[in-house]
Amino acid sequence: IKGSAVGSDGDSKVVTMGDTTIRWTPSDDGAAVTYERHGAIERRATIVPNPTGYRLVDHNGHLLAEAEYGSDGDVRLLNGDCRVVSQWTKEQLKSLAQVVPAMIDEKKGPLEPISDYAYGQKRSPIPTNP
Repeated sequence: IKGSAVGSDGDSKVVTMGDTTIRWTPSDDGAAVTYERHGAIERRATIVPNPTGYRLVDHNGHLLAEAEYGSDGDVRLLNGDCRVVSQWTKEQLKSLAQVVPAMIDEKKGPLEPISDYAYGQKRSPIPTNP
């Protein structure tokens, strides 16, 4: 994973994971997200705030994912069917906030492929719930 700030106004962010590029541009009511592969746009989505967190919706307004914030500082990530796919405690989020900046430090190079962690080939340095 390689991240950088781009754009003429300096507000856009770009993350490249393999052959996929994700562009995030803030707006007055959330953020626009574009997914590109080999330079061709595959999907556009919008991040919009809601009373419990944020939603990622497609161009038709269909829910793709949602982040819900708990009153205790926990965060739950739900898929488009509102099923929990990941969750982090306040303590895990604090650890993540310390680990990730060091992992993407330009001097250290890009992160190792996420798939290495997802398929059990490597142990993630980021704490997760069992």
